[in-house]
Amino acid sequence: MTAKLRDRLFVVGAGVLLVASLAIGSWMGYGYWQDRQAEQAREDSVAVARRAVEGMFGYNFKTIDADMAKVTEDMSDDFKQDWDKVTETVLVPGAKEQELVVKATIVGSGVIKTEADEAEVMIFINQQTTGKDPASGTYDASRLRVKLERPDDRWLVSDVDPI
Repeated sequence: MTAKLRDRLFVVGAGVLLVASLAIGSWMGYGYWQDRQAEQAREDSVAVARRAVEGMFGYNFKTIDADMAKVTEDMSDDFKQDWDKVTETVLVPGAKEQELVVKATIVGSGVIKTEADEAEVMIFINQQTTGKDPASGTYDASRLRVKLERPDDRWLVSDVDPI
């Protein structure tokens, strides 16, 4: 083997190793980026679900109008329309009539599934209700499946189902 041929083989071999190293590094970097995006999606979707559920299921009859307006900021347009109907026709009138104060405490939460633009979160919530009739106070524990979507860069609640 001549020195010239050996030099060419060395250059080709070095080039192949360089290309292979770049390909493997890119693949590993992309995998890390995907894992980090998935972890961030889990964290963000759970935070929005907890905040929304706490606002939806915990309220004071004196401030319920403002409270319900604020909680809809974390809702998708379709779900917000449905929620507004429920609050206007049932929740707000009932809370004001009975002078209800409902304390909602989230005792646990976890991700059921996440994808790039959809998530499902399980929320465990306790509600303590008091009203103008102190003897009728209640304490309830519930499990809720919260569905979220991410149409842009923020998570929005698209549905809440009791389980």
